[in-house]
Amino acid sequence: MTSILYVIYKSPLINQPSSSVLEIAEQQLSEGVEVGVLLVADAVVAAVSRTVSSTLRRLREKGASIYVLREDLEARGLSQEVADLVGYSEAIDLIERYEKVFTWS
Repeated sequence: MTSILYVIYKSPLINQPSSSVLEIAEQQLSEGVEVGVLLVADAVVAAVSRTVSSTLRRLREKGASIYVLREDLEARGLSQEVADLVGYSEAIDLIERYEKVFTWS
């Protein structure tokens, strides 16, 4: 099975392409692709936004792995319950584990 990690840098709240990648991820899940989403930098606010976090929850329910970079979340004084928190070294491990990695910024 193919595995793809999407690393999103900009908030889907203000960046339409970042929102679109979540739709692409959902489509790939339905095609049997193993999907991971890693939110970093300003994209971490997606984990606390009601609109986007519901999309992330839906992706997770369908089998996607959702991750948030802990340091970026803490730097913004935020907390969330939608994703698994990972540090820098864990994020690197994720990038190495997935067959394909796409960045969206």
